[in-house]
Amino acid sequence: MADKKIPVLTGLTSVDPLSNPIVISDLDLVGSKPKTIMAFLRFMKSHAPRYTELVILGNLFSYWTGDDTMKEAAPIVAQLKHYVSTGHRVI
Repeated sequence: MADKKIPVLTGLTSVDPLSNPIVISDLDLVGSKPKTIMAFLRFMKSHAPRYTELVILGNLFSYWTGDDTMKEAAPIVAQLKHYVSTGHRVI
C-alpha cells in the first residue's frame, strides 16, 4: 500500500471507470461530534463494502489533518485503509 500514491500527486489526468460507486460528500468529521464519526464508521462497515468504489467529494474532515490531529482521525483512516485492502477503491 505504501507504494500507491494519491492520483493528484502522481500527475494522473484520469481515473479508471467506476463500476459500482457510492458517493459521500461534505461529512466534515471532527472529534467534537463523535456521533457523526461513529455513523461514518458504521457506514464503512455495513454499507460501503457493497460498492466497488467510495467517492469522497468535499470535506471529509472539518479541519486540516496534521500530526497533531491524527489521533482523532486514526479510526477513520484505519477504516478507509481496510476498505482499500479488501479490493475497493477510494476516490
